[in-house]
Amino acid sequence: MKKLLLLAVFCIVVGGIGAGLTWKSYVKTTNKMKGRETEKIEANEHIKNIQVNLEAGDVKIEKGKDSSFYIKKSAMSEEQEVNVEEKGDTLIVEGDIENEFTFGVSFFKAPKITVIVPDRAYHKIKLHTKAGDVTVLNLNSERVDILTNAGDINMQNVVASVVENTSKEGDIQTKRVTGDVIAKTLSGDVNVLGHAPIHAVTAHSKEGDIMIRLLEKPKNAKIIGETKEGDVEIFQKEDKFAEFGSGKVTIKGETLAGDVKVEAR
Repeated sequence: MKKLLLLAVFCIVVGGIGAGLTWKSYVKTTNKMKGRETEKIEANEHIKNIQVNLEAGDVKIEKGKDSSFYIKKSAMSEEQEVNVEEKGDTLIVEGDIENEFTFGVSFFKAPKITVIVPDRAYHKIKLHTKAGDVTVLNLNSERVDILTNAGDINMQNVVASVVENTSKEGDIQTKRVTGDVIAKTLSGDVNVLGHAPIHAVTAHSKEGDIMIRLLEKPKNAKIIGETKEGDVEIFQKEDKFAEFGSGKVTIKGETLAGDVKVEAR
């Protein structure tokens, strides 16, 4: 009984120390939080490429209303630095983070970066975050590459020759994207919505459903649906293959575990 009492006291003491240190870390981190910051880059007609690299945090890039670039930063602490650099014709936004853990608990809040760009045709837009969601809105670029290790990707109203979206853990959705679409996730659903069937689609998931909704039935395309564990439906029929006209455009949905559905609006 005495040993049990001593053990209980010991646990209470250790728990108290842990709680104290954790609260101290919380207060320290909270006190370091900054308000929203906006960095403005005056009109620069030479910038044709956008590159964003974050250790962690959500990224949003969208078309602005004037000829300047804006980088909005929120939920930033002193351990989080975001550097903005103009390098030739490329605007580079990079963020490094020093995370704090105490007794397995983190009070770190991932930053949010919003990049607002002028309305113009870009050569390449490349966004990468190791942990965070990515949103791309109302842009025109020859190529758009999105990569997140853990997070969702949402893309709307984008015009490009090719867009490639890759997430290791997260859902991917493109809506009204004009151009070839490549969307790959290891774990999550893929939705390609409002897609013109004159452009190719490659939608892949290892664990998740695939939905491809076309603006109309294609005139010259082949449609392929593949799954090992699930159902495949092409235009309300349980088919895994359909061909229209010359079949020169390939629209493919593939998953190992999940359903594949292709339909026309």
